[in-house]
Amino acid sequence: MPGRGWIGGWVVVLLLLVAGSASQPRLAQAQIDPSTAVVHGYLTNVETTVPPLSRLLSFELEAYDGTFWTFISEADPGITGDHAREHMALREAVSVTYQQRGSLLVALRVDD
Repeated sequence: MPGRGWIGGWVVVLLLLVAGSASQPRLAQAQIDPSTAVVHGYLTNVETTVPPLSRLLSFELEAYDGTFWTFISEADPGITGDHAREHMALREAVSVTYQQRGSLLVALRVDD
């Protein structure tokens, strides 16, 4: 039957393309989602719930360029309030993945 080899060739090409794209590394969510961004710096003020097991409510970050950013935390950003205070006391840098919602900066993730 004529044309059969042509169709089979396209099937092989399609399978190779699908297999190749499946093996590509995935970018971090902050790089894919245009509504999120990341800033790096030092915690300068931390507001938490009452210990024990304090939850991070809001915090201020001094970015590497000297600007100050104020964030709120609606859910668990991956760091407890106590751990955030430790970073502040030791002046250890953190990375904050956030969304801007109107005039608010909402911390989605705080990483060491």
